[in-house]
Amino acid sequence: MIPERARRRARPAVDGVLQAALGAGMVAMTWPSAPLPLIVLYGFAGLWFAARSLAGRRGHDAHHALMAAAMAWMLSPGGASKVVALPLTAVFAVTGACWLARAGAFRPCALSDRKTQTPDEGERPMVDLPRIASREEWLTARKELLREEKEVTLRRDALAARRRELPMVKVDKDYVFDAAAGKARLLDLFEGRRQLVVYHFMFGPDDTEGHNSCALLVDNIAHEEHLHALDTTVALVSRAPIARLTAFRERMGWTIPWYSSLGSDFNFDHHVTNDESVAPVEYNYKDKATLLAKGTPWYAEGEWQGLSVFVRDGDEVYHTYSTYERGLDQLVTTYTYLDLTPLGRQAHITKFSLHDQYASPADRESHIRISDTLAENSGPPAVRRP
Repeated sequence: MIPERARRRARPAVDGVLQAALGAGMVAMTWPSAPLPLIVLYGFAGLWFAARSLAGRRGHDAHHALMAAAMAWMLSPGGASKVVALPLTAVFAVTGACWLARAGAFRPCALSDRKTQTPDEGERPMVDLPRIASREEWLTARKELLREEKEVTLRRDALAARRRELPMVKVDKDYVFDAAAGKARLLDLFEGRRQLVVYHFMFGPDDTEGHNSCALLVDNIAHEEHLHALDTTVALVSRAPIARLTAFRERMGWTIPWYSSLGSDFNFDHHVTNDESVAPVEYNYKDKATLLAKGTPWYAEGEWQGLSVFVRDGDEVYHTYSTYERGLDQLVTTYTYLDLTPLGRQAHITKFSLHDQYASPADRESHIRISDTLAENSGPPAVRRP
């Protein structure tokens, strides 16, 4: 019996060899009868899967299914008649079958949405455990890492100081929000305290519940009493109707005040709702052209998350800071804990369930699909339309 640790370490190399053979077989079997673009595609696919496997990654399920369809065609009577060497057919068939078994291309969920796929029973991300060392060797490595951690801490302190030194901008617009108790203005959101931190929660007018990644962040907010004691209020703002926000807040068991900005310019002015018919598109300090050029067109419309900070001097309100995207990472303490562990974060932030769904059998069927790498989940979270 091969130990699990050894099998886990050998699997990328095995997949790499099999998939490289697959690419070579495809090229050999299609030449010279197939069009050149098809030959190039097959050869590139083999190299692509080989490189990904040797890096410890798996290709997307859609790619697996595409390659499986190509193999099915090549092994069909019409395809096989074009093969010039029968031994290559056998090699291709064997390596292709092995690759299919390893990649799992024919699972029923292969082409379904990644967010709703059901993980196989006992499935876990393929992450190697650290190598085993002596206590002395571990201590040496730990002290070396500690020096780097201290450097990062000092750098973080310096960044916080620079953040506090940013100039502030007076808020002249009279924003009106819907609150559970009636209408409220931006000054009212402070609740008499000096500072206000607003989390722009993705919950649009047409949504039935709040976005799961935003819910995870709010779950991680500390007891408000600690912030209140330091003259700071935290509030949530979304564009969904207040009745829907209140119901979801009660469902989640939160006590943080939540306001609806529906009907005001607040979300548009702070660039967390993008609708070109209302205001110029901007997200994370990038205009529409930049967002498109960077390959992130999803940010050009809909509801998005962010955080804005305000301070007041008497009745005058000033905007001091806003952050978006991964600028919010430091507020997700779930990740802070996971970053200390060998397995790391394991799941993209958009793949977490709402906290009241984990115990549900139904949720286990539609629970987060843990990605093989965070890189494979670098695309957009579920888009919220305005």
